[in-house]
Amino acid sequence: MAQLIKLLDYPSRYEADIYHYPSQYVLLKREHWEKIKGAWQSNNWEFTDEENNSQIQIEDLDPIKVNDFNEEEKSFLSKILSKVRKRKNIEPETLEQEESQIQEDNMSSILDIFKVANEYFSEDELKQKFLDELFDFQLKWASSIDLDQNEAGRKLRYDETLKYFLQSFPDNLLVMYRPVLYIGKAPIELEILIIGPIDTYCISVVKGDEHHVTIADKGNFWLQKVLKHEKKIVNPMFGLNRMGKLIKQIYLKNNIESTVHKILLTTNGFIDYQQPPKDVQIIDRRNYQQWHEGILKKSSPIKLRQIKAAKSVLALCEYTNHIDLMNEESEKE
Repeated sequence: MAQLIKLLDYPSRYEADIYHYPSQYVLLKREHWEKIKGAWQSNNWEFTDEENNSQIQIEDLDPIKVNDFNEEEKSFLSKILSKVRKRKNIEPETLEQEESQIQEDNMSSILDIFKVANEYFSEDELKQKFLDELFDFQLKWASSIDLDQNEAGRKLRYDETLKYFLQSFPDNLLVMYRPVLYIGKAPIELEILIIGPIDTYCISVVKGDEHHVTIADKGNFWLQKVLKHEKKIVNPMFGLNRMGKLIKQIYLKNNIESTVHKILLTTNGFIDYQQPPKDVQIIDRRNYQQWHEGILKKSSPIKLRQIKAAKSVLALCEYTNHIDLMNEESEKE
């Protein structure tokens, strides 16, 4: 299951320490899946307190870099969280209390949920249940607030596109879902960015009814047909080209080595594009399986240059009330 490191403009804990959390996530996921699968095989769902609250040694977490929060990171994240709490009417807590609670919980809540499981689960059903619980866990890490407090947050729990990208790809891929970047004075919302050990995928999803046919055009709108019905959709190439160009510029400025791919994707229909740009890959029902399997076969572990690539983009992400925070810092100086 891929890692969600940025969700819209919510403050993500990955932003505070991108070197630490990717490896921690992989280790926690593997540890808890082994416990759940073992319990399923033995039909013994009574996890002991020691199993439920096992402490992972930090030294074992990250082969790239072990980096506990330093004072600068604590101050930075504390300011971000305080801004969000003020806006969302959340009672203020210290960063230490927040982080302590997260570390104490880890994924123990997932283990508790599986206590009600039984031997009638197939292994595939067990895996899907685990992935669904892990999806909620990732939303917490990527938002740092309770998404149930507002309608927009609640919708993210049922966002099938977001769920698809996390559950269909491996742990070594870092996903940014509609991240907001602050470029100059303008906030820019991208679409879907997946950063892998070697490649970076800028993805624009073409949504439509089952077996739709989307006909590309040079204008502002494309035509989408399903049986006898048709409708116009906004040309997705505008956003895709902008995202690809922006990511390449960020990488160039930060000396990041990663091949940037622009992907126009639909999983349930067809894209009729007579002369697509040479730097754009069209993925639809005809070649989706081959493309997806190709990514799954790239089993390379998380690399340092991948982390640096993610960090270079996260550095430009606009946090909630980010502009106000910058102005306050300027006034203090």
